[in-house]
Amino acid sequence: MKKMTIRDAKKMYTTYGYQLFGDEIRALSSQDPDSCNQKISNSNYLHALFLTAFMFDNTSWSLDMLTGGNDGFLETLATKFYQALDRIKQNSGKARIIVTSENKTQFLTDTEKKYDNLEVFCLPSSCPENKEHFIVCDSLMVRAEEPHMAITDESDADVIRATVHINNCDEGKVFSVKFNDFWTLLQ
Repeated sequence: MKKMTIRDAKKMYTTYGYQLFGDEIRALSSQDPDSCNQKISNSNYLHALFLTAFMFDNTSWSLDMLTGGNDGFLETLATKFYQALDRIKQNSGKARIIVTSENKTQFLTDTEKKYDNLEVFCLPSSCPENKEHFIVCDSLMVRAEEPHMAITDESDADVIRATVHINNCDEGKVFSVKFNDFWTLLQ
């Protein structure tokens, strides 16, 4: 049996979206919003798309992201990403993305022009390579990836693994502080 590639995962998500994870979305949605420490293992790129879409659907105030940024992940989630940015803007919040590459994708360039509440910073090539990638939404939801090599559409989807924390104030605070520290250093 052929292993799923990143391209396959993007296509499956674009075609089926949440339908692929119906039971999991119902379980996540039915959780008490005041409960903490919902920890989920993110098993592959497709699962990463689903969990990040869930995070974006539940984001209202802030979105901070440290990413490689050049694999089409946000483009695949464009609708969910735009909806999150709209809610953040409506609530006078902000979204910040640090891309661990010198070059911003056309998608991020266009999105930054469209949303004045979004700031994107690309690391210069003189910065040491950072393989740590994470997303923090509303300081309550975190997706922290395990380090991995650069990926392409032909990469095995299983190389992307992460731990996702939903409604976890403690992890949210840790990663918010970490992101703010990075952001401050870059300014």
